[in-house]
Amino acid sequence: MKRDSRLNEKQIRILLDYFDRSLGGETQADIAKSHGINRKTLSLWANSDHGKQKHNEWKKEATRDAIPQYYDVLKEKALSGSYKHMELFAKVFDLLSAEKKEIVSKEEKLDPVKDGYTSEDIAELDALLYTDEERKQMKEKEEQEIREKAELEELRKIAGEKNPYIKRVK
Repeated sequence: MKRDSRLNEKQIRILLDYFDRSLGGETQADIAKSHGINRKTLSLWANSDHGKQKHNEWKKEATRDAIPQYYDVLKEKALSGSYKHMELFAKVFDLLSAEKKEIVSKEEKLDPVKDGYTSEDIAELDALLYTDEERKQMKEKEEQEIREKAELEELRKIAGEKNPYIKRVK
């Protein structure tokens, strides 16, 4: 049989039965035998262009009812945070190009070791590291330490004026 020859109705019916039954686990030989043909004949029909076309049509029909469920599961997995499922969801619905593209940023990167940090960098890090309440507590603690240092310095100054033998210690 030529690869491009068309199958007749009986051959197509046998092929469709083969597709259904092979999905259930039956062997090609058993299916061919039940139709009274040789396994090689069934294989030739299945591997012909028309047989492959019929197989593709059969697969589409067999999975038609499952596609909405597939999309629901894919959507659920994507929304749960799975990066791979998000990417697949975006590709299936043409939200993302199938080809990979490199994103090039023209922003000039500064080296903090050489250039130091800007006040904006420090403010951004501070915002990421601390809550407003924590920043408020740190500021209050810093102010308290400054007041205590000033009081201690004042006491040392007074003590040094009254006793000439006490050296001022910083």
